[in-house]
Amino acid sequence: MNGIEKKIVYTNASAYKTSDADCERLVLGAMAKGMERIFVLPSSLPVVNRTRTDGIRVAVGVSYPSGAYEQAVKVHEIEDLLCSGEAFDEIYAVLAVGRYLSGYADECRAEMEAMAAAAGEKPVYFIMEAAVMTDGQKKEVVEMAAGAGARGIVASTGFAPYDIKMPGPEDIRTLAEAAAGKLEIIANGGIDSMEKIQDMLRAGAGLVCSADAYHILNG
Repeated sequence: MNGIEKKIVYTNASAYKTSDADCERLVLGAMAKGMERIFVLPSSLPVVNRTRTDGIRVAVGVSYPSGAYEQAVKVHEIEDLLCSGEAFDEIYAVLAVGRYLSGYADECRAEMEAMAAAAGEKPVYFIMEAAVMTDGQKKEVVEMAAGAGARGIVASTGFAPYDIKMPGPEDIRTLAEAAAGKLEIIANGGIDSMEKIQDMLRAGAGLVCSADAYHILNG
């Protein structure tokens, strides 16, 4: 594998239906293939925590997949997660991309700052939809995320039911150049082959998130 498995975030967050057995398979699949990170939604945490070992880092989604909630709701969701008693390591929070694209950059910036503050010591990665943004917008979102104290950016929700273009290597390259080492860039969306994983890593992604990771590594 040449260590590439360490750069993969295995996820089932984009699945419409996720059973307890699906969550168990996610964790066990990650462990079997040497992956160290998974991304799940809050309802999956109890099963994940019963199944995982200390070697697996868990990212949990907030406001997934649309991000179209009021700032206070997102903050409360983070606060509820922190009080839930469930263990997790990172937060992947979906931005209100539609509001941002409608010209509400200041609102988006305030939302980032509020969510990062609510998370406290938990690292926060903000999920955007890079493929629907201009290069200038991508750079602005990166700057806002860095200013809010984020750990990184996730390039897309990867939510297939949405009629939305998935990011390509050129989008990742723009994000990585804008981040200039200040943020970790996570590629996500439509990554279903080893070739696509390698393309994203070459473009500057620090990690690649994929629902097909087990099958890719098994191939």
